[in-house]
Amino acid sequence: HVLASTRVEGRDPCERVGEFLDVTRAFWEEWLGYCRYDGPHQGAMRRSALVLKALTYAPTGAIVAAPTTSLPEDIGGIRNWDYRYCWVRDASFALYALAVLGYSGEVRRFHDFLSRSASDSLPDVQPMYGIDGRLALGESELGHLEGYRGSAPVHVGNGAWNQRQIDNFGHMLDLASVYTALGGELDAQYRRLLEAMAAFVEAHWEEPDESLWEMRGEPQQHVHAKLMCWVAMDRAATLLDEARFRPVAERVRRSIDANALSGRGFEQSYEGGVDSSALLAPMLGYPCDARVVERTVDTVKSELGRGDFLLRYAGEDGLPGEEGAFLLCTCWLVDAELAVGRVEEARS
Repeated sequence: HVLASTRVEGRDPCERVGEFLDVTRAFWEEWLGYCRYDGPHQGAMRRSALVLKALTYAPTGAIVAAPTTSLPEDIGGIRNWDYRYCWVRDASFALYALAVLGYSGEVRRFHDFLSRSASDSLPDVQPMYGIDGRLALGESELGHLEGYRGSAPVHVGNGAWNQRQIDNFGHMLDLASVYTALGGELDAQYRRLLEAMAAFVEAHWEEPDESLWEMRGEPQQHVHAKLMCWVAMDRAATLLDEARFRPVAERVRRSIDANALSGRGFEQSYEGGVDSSALLAPMLGYPCDARVVERTVDTVKSELGRGDFLLRYAGEDGLPGEEGAFLLCTCWLVDAELAVGRVEEARS
């Protein structure tokens, strides 16, 4: 490691290391002191909160998905993506967690960032933005690098930036709902943004998309996307104009119930398949019979379970190689089991 120092205001920075360390420690200790969680596994919860805060870009309020690029899903594979950007969906999940812990300030900062970025990309909402709000995140390969343990290529940028992932509209409207529940107020500019997004979903919810997993095959009628379109219309009806959007939410619900349900519970898409994201239905408030959730849980565990973890989905996605297990899906499984009263299974 090389540490380079220069004089600032006539002082050698090496003489100020202790001062810098004290200021840094004081900031993090004060921030952590605002955590409202007081329950089981408190240490892990507080540590997780620190990680989320550390992934936040202070100048804009954006939350980066990961500070890394090109770590492979399987050693030697090519699914090596650049995650050094702010995903609308992932950041929304992080903000839900921080909001529950008492960090409403982070929610407000992210709202400001998202308002600026999404306004620049309308009528669409991109899956991700640069942490400075940049829109174009074109993907390229660094061929002179061998990659982690020989897992090439090394990527800069992410080609999914201009995919259609309509679930993001639902996440934005749901986050706005959480924001107002925390006492935040939607100014006129942000209301116009939400109205534009709701109108987009109203016009396009029946179209296929590439899914939250950013598949690189042909777009399909993904069930998670439909569920989030229902969320978008349901939240818009409450936040904006109930008379206009409530009937649309009902049409989306009828479409899901007619095309997405089978003896296995929720399918991955109207074309079939298995997907862990279907476990989110009860947490989204989607009105469905508990037996549907139970069948979905059983199917996902049976077909996507890999030891203590779950795959995201099974099936063709337009890329060679295999998917890796995804820790977040296991968290969704625990929530779904709790939603149907399977407390002991959730604990195990």
